[in-house]
Amino acid sequence: MKVKTDFIPSSVLILNSDNEIIHANECAIKTFGAVKKGTKCFQYTHKNIRPCNECGEICPMYEMLNKKVDKFTTLHVHKTLNGNAYNTVILKKISDNLYIELIDDITDVFFNELENNKKQLELVWEVDFLTDIYNRRKIISIINYELKKSKRYKKPLTIVMMDLDGFKIINDGLGHIKGDEVLKAVGVILKENIRDVDYAGRYGGDEFILVLPETNIENSIKIVKRIKKDIEAMDCLDDLNITASFGITSVNEKDLTDIDIIKRADEALYKSKHEGKNKYNVK
Repeated sequence: MKVKTDFIPSSVLILNSDNEIIHANECAIKTFGAVKKGTKCFQYTHKNIRPCNECGEICPMYEMLNKKVDKFTTLHVHKTLNGNAYNTVILKKISDNLYIELIDDITDVFFNELENNKKQLELVWEVDFLTDIYNRRKIISIINYELKKSKRYKKPLTIVMMDLDGFKIINDGLGHIKGDEVLKAVGVILKENIRDVDYAGRYGGDEFILVLPETNIENSIKIVKRIKKDIEAMDCLDDLNITASFGITSVNEKDLTDIDIIKRADEALYKSKHEGKNKYNVK
């Protein structure tokens, strides 16, 4: 049977209603191999001995004949000469007993989309949706990673814990919507005041953590002072001023995990709160 399909860059098969291949174009032969007389499409593209619908897969021909439609589209994983490929399959009726099947390789598109979805899932898994900075799970993981790196290369690492002063009063008095606005604004302030190599995370509620690699106490205090000043200048609360207290600590040789560092930073934060808030302390 002579059919002008070799100009088409996709695999093209002409089938009868019994799934027998009447014709395969050059692209199909390069992709799946030569076609023997009487070969059925599921044998050719899937290397199956039974039709797709009997193997738990969607069979375009079966669907078309049962639904009495002239066109059917699906996605299949085919076995090509170069391994598995993700293909779109379009089957269309062209006469009483002839059908044309167009097969397009979307493997690259499929895996690119898969990779994009994976990245989106990672963002959901790692980022606090309200403040757009790292969540507690991720920031703790970062602390442990940076701790190992700090010890290995003998570089300083500073951790800062921050807590908003009187945040419960804001939530209770002005409502959680206004409280959320404050947290979002704080997230922006933190990101604006740290370097690309630094990390900011929401530890929980109105508590935040900064991870500052290769930063000593002196330089970390400069960062804290800038953040402290910007929080004091926040204008999202009308007549109510908001402040923050800070606890700063630097990694030492005895620190084994995030628990050791966070405990010390938390103690410094507690001291700042005890001394009247809107302060910072180093431990």
